Amino acid sequence: MENVLLLGGTGFIGSNIIKYLKKERYKIFVLELPGKIHDTNDDVTFFYGKLEQIELVKKIVVDNSINIVMHLASSLIPSSDIDAYLNEFEIIIKPTITLLPFFAKSNVRFIFFSSGGTVYGTNKSGIFSESSKTNPISYYGHSKLILEESILLEGRISNLNYLIIRPSNPYGVGQNIFGKQGLIAASIGHLLNGEKISIWGDGTVVRDYINIEDLAKGVVGIIENVDNNQIFNIGSGKGYSVNEIIDILKKCSVADFEVEYLEGRPVDVPVMILNVKKFCDIVGDTKICIEDGIKNFYNYEISKMKNK
Repeated sequence: MENVLLLGGTGFIGSNIIKYLKKERYKIFVLELPGKIHDTNDDVTFFYGKLEQIELVKKIVVDNSINIVMHLASSLIPSSDIDAYLNEFEIIIKPTITLLPFFAKSNVRFIFFSSGGTVYGTNKSGIFSESSKTNPISYYGHSKLILEESILLEGRISNLNYLIIRPSNPYGVGQNIFGKQGLIAASIGHLLNGEKISIWGDGTVVRDYINIEDLAKGVVGIIENVDNNQIFNIGSGKGYSVNEIIDILKKCSVADFEVEYLEGRPVDVPVMILNVKKFCDIVGDTKICIEDGIKNFYNYEISKMKNK
């Protein structure tokens, strides 16, 4: 059995990955912020603290013979401004870089969740493979790239064992429908509240979406089946415009709703589709199509409302 520590493991992605880790040979530990509310779980050991508490993180790793550290911690969203970025540098980026030599010395396998939607920037085709140039146009993407480059550097200097995961846009059951991140989740939240849905730009921005179940299973599949020191895009490999997502929601809800188009944002790449051949060669194609995924997500939220 291997012992895995998740940094920021009670969020949308982390909590779903934990479900699939439980099915395998892992003992699970989570470092979460003090005061964070989570479901009681006898199969998971929780520690409370901040990433910048370097000695606490080291103690958890040593005392619990941690083999794998999964880094999902972040305070940013793609539209975050310079002030949020500077805060992220102090509470996430700097502590992570500080810990990398320790992880290397401890022979820990370090798995970093980057971003498949923001580290690349733009190109003519709108399709990005792991070898594509990385030219982020947002502070969020830049923050991820700084950590990616620091991990690669530590791999060269200290033989850090790492995997870098670049997921596309995850969505699905368990995502916060009243948050500021995630087009599908936020749109369902507005729809169920009887509110208009606000769209940045004219709705032609294209993104690659992956259902959280496919993402979580895929991540565990990669951990189980690949060697260290690789980068993986994880997505559906298909692109859908904002307007297409809205049309799918209209079919799911069988209701008309108002859509408000706002001025476009400079941080939004026009087209972002991931080349996921490397991922699919390891774990196979994603299984949940966008129409079924959105319908299941929407119906789940409807049932929650009815049961309140």
